[in-house]
Amino acid sequence: MKKESIFQNRILLFVPFLLLAIAYAWKQASFPAYTGDDVAFFAYALDDGSLWEFIVRRFQTWTSRVLWEPITVLILQGPIGVFLWRVGSVLCVVFLAWFTFQMASRAGKANRLLLASASCVAVYYVPWSVLQQTGTVCSSMLYQWAAAACALAALPLVLEKYSFGRWELAICALACVWGANMEQLCVLMLFLLGGYSLYAAKIRCGKLWYAAVCTGLCAIELAVHLFCPGNSARAAKEVWTWFGDYGMLSIPQKLEIAFSGTMYWTVGLGEVFWGCVYLLLAVLCMKNGRGFLLKAVGLGPLVIWLFTGFIPRHIPSFPHLSFLLTTWGIITIETVRNLMAYVPFLLWAAAFAMLVCTVYIIMVHMPRALLAIGLVLGGFGTRLMMGFSPTVWASEDRTFLIMHICMAMVAVMCLAVWPVKQKMKQTQKMQ
Repeated sequence: MKKESIFQNRILLFVPFLLLAIAYAWKQASFPAYTGDDVAFFAYALDDGSLWEFIVRRFQTWTSRVLWEPITVLILQGPIGVFLWRVGSVLCVVFLAWFTFQMASRAGKANRLLLASASCVAVYYVPWSVLQQTGTVCSSMLYQWAAAACALAALPLVLEKYSFGRWELAICALACVWGANMEQLCVLMLFLLGGYSLYAAKIRCGKLWYAAVCTGLCAIELAVHLFCPGNSARAAKEVWTWFGDYGMLSIPQKLEIAFSGTMYWTVGLGEVFWGCVYLLLAVLCMKNGRGFLLKAVGLGPLVIWLFTGFIPRHIPSFPHLSFLLTTWGIITIETVRNLMAYVPFLLWAAAFAMLVCTVYIIMVHMPRALLAIGLVLGGFGTRLMMGFSPTVWASEDRTFLIMHICMAMVAVMCLAVWPVKQKMKQTQKMQ
Protein backbone atom coordinates (compact mmCIF):
# COMPACT_ATOMS: atom_id res chain seq x y z
CA MET A 1 0.00 0.00 0.00
CA LYS A 2 2.87 2.38 0.78
CA LYS A 3 4.51 1.82 -2.62
CA GLU A 4 1.15 2.35 -4.33
CA SER A 5 0.63 5.61 -2.41
CA ILE A 6 4.10 6.86 -3.43
CA PHE A 7 3.39 5.99 -7.06
CA GLN A 8 0.05 7.84 -6.95
CA ASN A 9 1.71 10.90 -5.43
CA ARG A 10 4.35 10.94 -8.15
CA ILE A 11 1.71 10.65 -10.86
CA LEU A 12 -0.22 13.46 -9.20
CA LEU A 13 2.85 15.72 -9.44
CA PHE A 14 2.63 15.61 -13.23
CA VAL A 15 -0.85 17.16 -13.25
CA PRO A 16 0.24 20.81 -12.64
CA PHE A 17 2.87 20.55 -15.39
CA LEU A 18 0.37 19.04 -17.81
CA LEU A 19 -2.10 21.84 -17.05
CA LEU A 20 0.71 24.39 -17.54
CA ALA A 21 1.54 22.90 -20.95
CA ILE A 22 -2.09 23.12 -22.04
CA ALA A 23 -2.61 26.63 -20.67
CA TYR A 24 0.57 28.03 -22.18
CA ALA A 25 -0.01 26.31 -25.54
CA TRP A 26 -3.43 27.99 -25.61
CA LYS A 27 -1.92 31.37 -24.76
CA GLN A 28 0.93 30.99 -27.24
CA ALA A 29 -1.46 30.15 -30.07
CA SER A 30 -2.30 33.87 -30.14
CA PHE A 31 1.38 34.85 -30.54
CA PRO A 32 1.96 35.47 -34.25
CA ALA A 33 5.18 34.48 -35.97
CA TYR A 34 6.74 36.60 -38.72
CA THR A 35 6.51 39.89 -36.82
CA GLY A 36 9.20 42.52 -36.32
CA ASP A 37 12.69 41.06 -36.69
CA ASP A 38 11.19 37.71 -37.73
CA VAL A 39 10.33 39.18 -41.12
CA ALA A 40 13.95 40.11 -41.79
CA PHE A 41 15.16 36.64 -40.83
CA PHE A 42 12.59 35.00 -43.08
CA ALA A 43 12.87 37.31 -46.07
CA TYR A 44 16.53 38.26 -46.34
CA ALA A 45 18.73 35.90 -44.28
CA LEU A 46 19.66 33.50 -47.08
CA ASP A 47 19.42 35.90 -50.03
CA ASP A 48 23.16 36.60 -50.17
CA GLY A 49 24.54 33.12 -49.61
CA SER A 50 24.47 30.02 -47.45
CA LEU A 51 23.61 29.76 -43.78
CA TRP A 52 27.32 29.72 -42.86
CA GLU A 53 27.91 32.92 -44.81
CA PHE A 54 24.96 34.45 -42.98
CA ILE A 55 26.49 33.51 -39.61
CA VAL A 56 29.88 35.01 -40.53
CA ARG A 57 28.28 38.18 -41.88
CA ARG A 58 26.16 38.66 -38.77
CA PHE A 59 29.16 38.12 -36.47
CA GLN A 60 31.19 40.69 -38.36
CA THR A 61 28.50 43.33 -38.77
CA TRP A 62 25.75 42.86 -36.20
CA THR A 63 25.77 40.48 -33.21
CA SER A 64 27.60 37.77 -31.27
CA ARG A 65 24.50 35.57 -30.91
CA VAL A 66 25.70 33.25 -33.66
CA LEU A 67 24.34 30.10 -32.01
CA TRP A 68 20.72 31.23 -31.82
CA GLU A 69 20.25 33.18 -35.03
CA PRO A 70 20.83 30.19 -37.40
CA ILE A 71 18.16 28.24 -35.52
CA THR A 72 15.81 31.19 -35.88
CA VAL A 73 16.46 31.35 -39.62
CA LEU A 74 15.77 27.65 -40.10
CA ILE A 75 12.58 27.78 -38.02
CA LEU A 76 11.17 30.66 -40.05
CA GLN A 77 11.63 28.95 -43.41
CA GLY A 78 8.24 27.23 -43.33
CA PRO A 79 5.12 26.27 -41.33
CA ILE A 80 6.71 23.05 -40.06
CA GLY A 81 9.50 25.06 -38.46
CA VAL A 82 7.02 27.43 -36.83
CA PHE A 83 5.05 24.45 -35.49
CA LEU A 84 8.22 22.96 -34.01
CA TRP A 85 9.02 26.34 -32.48
CA ARG A 86 5.62 26.45 -30.77
CA VAL A 87 6.06 22.93 -29.39
CA GLY A 88 9.60 23.71 -28.28
CA SER A 89 8.53 26.91 -26.52
CA VAL A 90 5.85 25.03 -24.57
CA LEU A 91 8.43 22.44 -23.54
CA CYS A 92 10.85 25.21 -22.48
CA VAL A 93 8.23 26.86 -20.26
CA VAL A 94 7.28 23.52 -18.68
CA PHE A 95 10.95 22.69 -18.13
CA LEU A 96 11.56 26.05 -16.42
CA ALA A 97 8.63 25.30 -14.10
CA TRP A 98 9.96 21.80 -13.40
CA PHE A 99 13.44 23.21 -12.72
CA THR A 100 11.92 25.74 -10.31
CA PHE A 101 10.11 22.90 -8.55
CA GLN A 102 13.33 20.93 -8.22
CA MET A 103 15.14 23.88 -6.65
CA ALA A 104 12.27 24.64 -4.29
CA SER A 105 11.82 21.03 -3.18
CA ARG A 106 15.47 21.01 -2.09
CA ALA A 107 15.19 24.35 -0.31
CA GLY A 108 12.49 23.15 2.08
CA LYS A 109 10.07 20.37 2.90
CA ALA A 110 6.75 21.92 1.97
CA ASN A 111 4.10 19.81 0.29
CA ARG A 112 5.54 18.74 -3.08
CA LEU A 113 2.21 19.09 -4.88
CA LEU A 114 1.91 22.64 -3.53
CA LEU A 115 5.42 23.47 -4.77
CA ALA A 116 4.75 21.93 -8.18
CA SER A 117 1.54 23.94 -8.52
CA ALA A 118 3.20 27.13 -7.29
CA SER A 119 6.09 26.66 -9.73
CA CYS A 120 3.71 26.25 -12.66
CA VAL A 121 1.62 29.28 -11.67
CA ALA A 122 4.71 31.45 -11.12
CA VAL A 123 6.25 30.59 -14.49
CA TYR A 124 2.93 30.87 -16.32
CA TYR A 125 2.41 34.42 -15.08
CA VAL A 126 5.78 35.62 -16.30
CA PRO A 127 4.68 38.22 -18.92
CA TRP A 128 5.54 36.12 -21.97
CA SER A 129 3.32 38.28 -24.17
CA VAL A 130 6.10 40.89 -24.41
CA LEU A 131 7.91 38.47 -26.72
CA GLN A 132 5.72 39.83 -29.51
CA GLN A 133 7.15 43.35 -29.31
CA THR A 134 10.28 42.91 -31.45
CA GLY A 135 9.78 39.60 -33.22
CA THR A 136 8.10 36.68 -31.46
CA VAL A 137 10.31 33.85 -32.69
CA CYS A 138 13.56 35.83 -32.32
CA SER A 139 12.68 36.89 -28.78
CA SER A 140 11.48 33.42 -27.84
CA MET A 141 14.84 31.94 -28.84
CA LEU A 142 16.68 34.38 -26.57
CA TYR A 143 14.36 34.53 -23.57
CA GLN A 144 12.70 31.10 -23.48
CA TRP A 145 14.93 28.61 -25.25
CA ALA A 146 18.18 30.17 -24.00
CA ALA A 147 16.78 30.38 -20.44
CA ALA A 148 15.79 26.71 -20.60
CA ALA A 149 19.31 25.87 -21.85
CA CYS A 150 20.81 27.65 -18.82
CA ALA A 151 18.46 25.73 -16.52
CA LEU A 152 19.59 22.47 -18.14
CA ALA A 153 23.22 23.50 -17.61
CA ALA A 154 22.55 24.09 -13.90
CA LEU A 155 20.64 20.83 -13.43
CA PRO A 156 23.68 18.77 -12.27
CA LEU A 157 24.25 21.34 -9.51
CA VAL A 158 20.63 21.26 -8.38
CA LEU A 159 20.31 17.47 -8.47
CA GLU A 160 23.44 16.95 -6.40
CA LYS A 161 22.58 13.42 -5.28
CA TYR A 162 21.89 12.20 -8.80
CA SER A 163 24.89 10.63 -10.52
CA PHE A 164 25.23 12.14 -13.98
CA GLY A 165 27.14 10.22 -16.63
CA ARG A 166 29.86 11.79 -18.73
CA TRP A 167 27.62 12.14 -21.75
CA GLU A 168 24.91 13.75 -19.65
CA LEU A 169 27.37 16.25 -18.20
CA ALA A 170 28.71 16.97 -21.68
CA ILE A 171 25.18 17.73 -22.89
CA CYS A 172 24.61 20.02 -19.91
CA ALA A 173 27.90 21.81 -20.56
CA LEU A 174 26.92 22.25 -24.21
CA ALA A 175 23.62 23.73 -23.02
CA CYS A 176 25.66 26.17 -20.93
CA VAL A 177 27.50 27.32 -24.05
CA TRP A 178 24.23 27.71 -25.94
CA GLY A 179 22.46 29.56 -23.12
CA ALA A 180 25.39 31.90 -22.49
CA ASN A 181 25.33 32.95 -26.14
CA MET A 182 22.67 35.41 -24.98
CA GLU A 183 24.40 38.34 -23.24
CA GLN A 184 22.10 38.80 -20.25
CA LEU A 185 22.07 35.08 -19.48
CA CYS A 186 25.84 34.92 -19.90
CA VAL A 187 26.32 37.49 -17.13
CA LEU A 188 23.73 35.78 -14.92
CA MET A 189 25.31 32.33 -15.34
CA LEU A 190 28.82 33.68 -14.79
CA PHE A 191 27.68 35.32 -11.55
CA LEU A 192 25.78 32.30 -10.21
CA LEU A 193 28.21 29.61 -11.35
CA GLY A 194 31.18 31.62 -10.14
CA GLY A 195 29.53 32.02 -6.76
CA TYR A 196 28.73 28.31 -6.59
CA SER A 197 32.32 27.43 -7.48
CA LEU A 198 33.68 29.58 -4.66
CA TYR A 199 31.16 28.14 -2.20
CA ALA A 200 31.84 24.54 -3.25
CA ALA A 201 35.60 25.11 -3.05
CA LYS A 202 35.25 26.45 0.48
CA ILE A 203 33.13 23.61 1.85
CA ARG A 204 34.73 21.01 -0.44
CA CYS A 205 31.54 19.48 -1.68
CA GLY A 206 29.26 19.55 -4.68
CA LYS A 207 30.24 19.20 -8.33
CA LEU A 208 33.04 21.76 -8.12
CA TRP A 209 34.84 20.69 -11.27
CA TYR A 210 31.67 20.87 -13.37
CA ALA A 211 30.79 24.31 -11.99
CA ALA A 212 34.33 25.52 -12.66
CA VAL A 213 34.21 24.27 -16.25
CA CYS A 214 30.87 25.99 -16.88
CA THR A 215 32.16 29.18 -15.26
CA GLY A 216 35.11 29.13 -17.65
CA LEU A 217 32.81 28.57 -20.62
CA CYS A 218 30.67 31.55 -19.59
CA ALA A 219 33.80 33.68 -19.19
CA ILE A 220 34.86 32.77 -22.72
CA GLU A 221 31.39 33.61 -24.01
CA LEU A 222 31.50 36.96 -22.24
CA ALA A 223 34.81 37.73 -23.94
CA VAL A 224 33.23 36.85 -27.29
CA HIS A 225 30.34 39.21 -26.56
CA LEU A 226 32.67 42.03 -25.54
CA PHE A 227 35.06 41.75 -28.45
CA CYS A 228 32.66 40.70 -31.21
CA PRO A 229 33.30 43.06 -34.16
CA GLY A 230 29.62 43.04 -35.02
CA ASN A 231 28.55 44.60 -31.72
CA SER A 232 30.82 47.63 -32.12
CA ALA A 233 29.94 47.98 -35.82
CA ARG A 234 26.26 47.81 -35.00
CA ALA A 235 26.52 50.40 -32.23
CA ALA A 236 28.45 52.84 -34.41
CA LYS A 237 25.92 52.39 -37.20
CA GLU A 238 22.66 52.76 -35.33
CA VAL A 239 23.38 54.33 -31.97
CA TRP A 240 21.84 57.62 -33.07
CA THR A 241 18.50 55.89 -33.66
CA TRP A 242 18.57 54.17 -30.26
CA PHE A 243 19.94 56.82 -27.92
CA GLY A 244 21.32 59.91 -29.64
CA ASP A 245 23.53 61.34 -26.86
CA TYR A 246 24.30 58.02 -25.14
CA GLY A 247 28.04 58.50 -25.58
CA MET A 248 27.91 61.72 -23.57
CA LEU A 249 26.55 60.03 -20.45
CA SER A 250 28.85 59.07 -17.57
CA ILE A 251 28.87 55.57 -16.08
CA PRO A 252 26.87 56.68 -12.96
CA GLN A 253 24.27 58.25 -15.25
CA LYS A 254 23.99 55.05 -17.30
CA LEU A 255 23.56 52.99 -14.15
CA GLU A 256 20.94 55.39 -12.82
CA ILE A 257 18.99 55.09 -16.06
CA ALA A 258 19.11 51.30 -15.88
CA PHE A 259 18.21 51.16 -12.18
CA SER A 260 15.37 53.67 -12.41
CA GLY A 261 13.97 51.95 -15.50
CA THR A 262 14.15 48.57 -13.76
CA MET A 263 12.48 49.72 -10.56
CA TYR A 264 9.86 51.63 -12.53
CA TRP A 265 8.89 48.30 -14.09
CA THR A 266 8.98 46.31 -10.84
CA VAL A 267 7.44 48.93 -8.56
CA GLY A 268 6.32 52.09 -10.35
CA LEU A 269 4.01 50.43 -12.87
CA GLY A 270 2.00 48.63 -10.19
CA GLU A 271 2.14 45.32 -12.11
CA VAL A 272 0.07 42.54 -10.50
CA PHE A 273 2.86 39.98 -10.94
CA TRP A 274 5.17 41.98 -8.70
CA GLY A 275 2.38 42.77 -6.26
CA CYS A 276 1.71 39.04 -5.79
CA VAL A 277 5.43 38.37 -5.27
CA TYR A 278 5.74 41.17 -2.72
CA LEU A 279 2.58 40.03 -0.91
CA LEU A 280 3.80 36.44 -0.68
CA LEU A 281 7.21 37.52 0.59
CA ALA A 282 5.61 39.89 3.12
CA VAL A 283 3.44 37.10 4.55
CA LEU A 284 6.38 34.69 4.74
CA CYS A 285 8.55 37.35 6.35
CA MET A 286 5.87 38.04 8.95
CA LYS A 287 5.78 34.33 9.76
CA ASN A 288 9.52 33.66 9.77
CA GLY A 289 10.97 36.95 10.98
CA ARG A 290 12.05 37.37 14.58
CA GLY A 291 11.08 40.66 16.12
CA PHE A 292 8.92 43.51 14.94
CA LEU A 293 11.58 45.27 12.84
CA LEU A 294 12.46 42.16 10.83
CA LYS A 295 8.79 41.47 10.20
CA ALA A 296 8.25 45.09 9.12
CA VAL A 297 11.06 44.86 6.55
CA GLY A 298 9.00 42.38 4.55
CA LEU A 299 6.17 44.89 4.23
CA GLY A 300 8.44 47.55 2.71
CA PRO A 301 8.44 46.45 -0.97
CA LEU A 302 4.70 45.76 -0.86
CA VAL A 303 3.87 49.16 0.64
CA ILE A 304 6.11 51.05 -1.80
CA TRP A 305 4.67 49.09 -4.75
CA LEU A 306 1.16 49.84 -3.51
CA PHE A 307 1.52 53.61 -2.99
CA THR A 308 3.93 54.50 -5.80
CA GLY A 309 2.64 52.14 -8.46
CA PHE A 310 -0.62 50.28 -8.01
CA ILE A 311 -2.82 52.98 -6.43
CA PRO A 312 -1.65 55.85 -8.73
CA ARG A 313 -2.20 53.58 -11.74
CA HIS A 314 -5.86 53.05 -10.83
CA ILE A 315 -6.61 56.40 -9.12
CA PRO A 316 -5.46 59.23 -11.42
CA SER A 317 -5.84 61.86 -8.71
CA PHE A 318 -3.30 60.08 -6.50
CA PRO A 319 0.26 61.53 -6.76
CA HIS A 320 2.25 59.51 -9.30
CA LEU A 321 5.99 59.93 -8.72
CA SER A 322 6.88 57.66 -11.62
CA PHE A 323 6.07 60.36 -14.17
CA LEU A 324 9.44 61.91 -13.31
CA LEU A 325 11.23 59.10 -15.16
CA THR A 326 12.58 60.25 -18.51
CA THR A 327 14.74 58.74 -21.24
CA TRP A 328 17.76 60.09 -19.33
CA GLY A 329 16.62 58.69 -16.00
CA ILE A 330 15.17 60.53 -13.03
CA ILE A 331 18.13 62.55 -11.81
CA THR A 332 19.13 64.52 -14.89
CA ILE A 333 20.93 67.81 -15.48
CA GLU A 334 17.59 69.61 -15.43
CA THR A 335 16.32 67.93 -12.24
CA VAL A 336 19.52 67.55 -10.23
CA ARG A 337 18.49 70.49 -8.01
CA ASN A 338 14.88 69.34 -7.72
CA LEU A 339 14.40 67.43 -4.47
CA MET A 340 11.26 65.76 -5.81
CA ALA A 341 13.41 63.99 -8.41
CA TYR A 342 15.19 62.11 -5.63
CA VAL A 343 12.03 60.86 -3.91
CA PRO A 344 11.10 58.04 -6.31
CA PHE A 345 14.76 57.07 -6.75
CA LEU A 346 15.29 56.76 -2.99
CA LEU A 347 11.99 54.93 -2.52
CA TRP A 348 12.85 52.46 -5.27
CA ALA A 349 16.35 51.96 -3.83
CA ALA A 350 14.78 51.28 -0.43
CA ALA A 351 12.34 48.82 -2.02
CA PHE A 352 15.18 46.89 -3.64
CA ALA A 353 17.28 46.83 -0.46
CA MET A 354 14.31 45.62 1.60
CA LEU A 355 13.51 42.98 -1.04
CA VAL A 356 16.97 41.46 -0.66
CA CYS A 357 16.71 41.63 3.14
CA THR A 358 13.25 40.03 3.04
CA VAL A 359 14.50 37.03 1.09
CA TYR A 360 17.36 36.60 3.55
CA ILE A 361 15.05 36.87 6.57
CA ILE A 362 12.78 34.19 5.14
CA MET A 363 15.62 31.78 4.32
CA VAL A 364 18.19 32.73 6.98
CA HIS A 365 20.75 30.14 8.14
CA MET A 366 20.02 27.91 5.16
CA PRO A 367 22.55 27.19 2.36
CA ARG A 368 19.88 27.84 -0.24
CA ALA A 369 19.58 31.42 1.02
CA LEU A 370 22.73 32.25 -0.92
CA LEU A 371 21.15 30.89 -4.09
CA ALA A 372 17.92 32.81 -3.52
CA ILE A 373 19.73 36.08 -2.88
CA GLY A 374 22.00 35.37 -5.84
CA LEU A 375 18.96 34.95 -8.06
CA VAL A 376 17.54 38.27 -6.85
CA LEU A 377 20.80 40.14 -7.41
CA GLY A 378 21.60 38.33 -10.65
CA GLY A 379 18.09 38.72 -12.01
CA PHE A 380 18.06 42.46 -11.40
CA GLY A 381 21.62 42.61 -12.69
CA THR A 382 20.53 41.25 -16.08
CA ARG A 383 18.42 44.35 -16.48
CA LEU A 384 20.90 46.78 -14.87
CA MET A 385 23.57 45.73 -17.38
CA MET A 386 21.36 47.21 -20.11
CA GLY A 387 22.54 50.59 -18.86
CA PHE A 388 25.82 49.89 -20.65
CA SER A 389 24.04 49.51 -23.98
CA PRO A 390 22.39 52.21 -26.11
CA THR A 391 19.53 49.72 -26.56
CA VAL A 392 18.50 50.22 -22.92
CA TRP A 393 15.10 51.48 -24.17
CA ALA A 394 15.08 50.22 -27.78
CA SER A 395 15.05 46.54 -26.75
CA GLU A 396 11.56 47.03 -25.28
CA ASP A 397 10.15 45.11 -22.32
CA ARG A 398 11.55 41.68 -23.22
CA THR A 399 14.80 42.55 -21.42
CA PHE A 400 12.88 42.24 -18.13
CA LEU A 401 11.87 38.61 -18.71
CA ILE A 402 14.97 37.02 -17.17
CA MET A 403 14.45 39.08 -14.04
CA HIS A 404 10.83 37.86 -13.92
CA ILE A 405 11.94 34.24 -14.22
CA CYS A 406 14.48 34.66 -11.43
CA MET A 407 11.93 36.25 -9.11
CA ALA A 408 9.39 33.52 -9.86
CA MET A 409 12.01 30.97 -8.76
CA VAL A 410 12.85 32.95 -5.62
CA ALA A 411 9.19 33.25 -4.62
CA VAL A 412 8.64 29.50 -4.86
CA MET A 413 11.88 28.77 -2.98
CA CYS A 414 10.76 31.08 -0.17
CA LEU A 415 7.39 29.33 -0.08
CA ALA A 416 9.18 26.00 0.29
CA VAL A 417 10.93 26.91 3.57
CA TRP A 418 7.82 28.14 5.39
CA PRO A 419 6.86 24.81 7.05
CA VAL A 420 10.49 24.16 7.96
CA LYS A 421 10.78 27.48 9.73
CA GLN A 422 7.49 26.90 11.52
CA LYS A 423 8.71 23.53 12.83
CA MET A 424 11.99 25.10 13.97
CA LYS A 425 10.11 27.72 15.97
CA GLN A 426 7.87 25.10 17.58
CA THR A 427 10.92 23.03 18.54
CA GLN A 428 12.63 26.05 20.09
CA LYS A 429 9.51 26.88 22.14
CA MET A 430 9.30 23.29 23.44
CA GLN A 431 12.92 23.41 24.52
